[in-house]
Amino acid sequence: MLKPQTAIVGDILCYRAKRDDLIGGLIGFFSDLGRKQSNIVHVGVYAGFGRVIQSHLTVDKKTYLEGQTRSGCHMATIPESDYKLIDVYRVRMLEPQERRSLIDWMKSEYTSGYDIESFSESFYRSVLGRIFGWEDLGKRKPDDNSNPYNRYNCAEYVASAYKESLGIDIVPRLHPYNYTPADYVGRGSILKRVS
Repeated sequence: MLKPQTAIVGDILCYRAKRDDLIGGLIGFFSDLGRKQSNIVHVGVYAGFGRVIQSHLTVDKKTYLEGQTRSGCHMATIPESDYKLIDVYRVRMLEPQERRSLIDWMKSEYTSGYDIESFSESFYRSVLGRIFGWEDLGKRKPDDNSNPYNRYNCAEYVASAYKESLGIDIVPRLHPYNYTPADYVGRGSILKRVS
């Protein structure tokens, strides 16, 4: 559960699905297939003062603070009702300059929209890869290491932010553009749960 008094800027927020969230349920099912039912359906980075920087398919106007207004990369206030759905993970204690670099990089990507196309690749890797035991399909790197569509899903956005601003691979066996939310708590992740 998210406890703002223990979370620090740069911590990774891993959201579990709400009971009535059909899209979240589907994301959780396919990104978690063949694992321990982590039920992680969304990730973002804690920006302090009860705020999250994230890429989301829709933007909630009640919580929106800055960035993309329809879908994609933005900052929002975290509703207190969501605190019980959020687990906090940390790579390590970041230095103040590292936290600034991470948040600055994420803000520089506010112009990016949401990567809806990534769902097909995630489906392919999650379903076919895990059924046939090809769990490392995500190692495959795009021909171009930059963001080819100038869009991110939530998992790509956080992974790319850590990789590009700090040189940290959260799940070293995967390329940042092949992440799903469940990869943050799965095999090979360097994250440690804080709360």
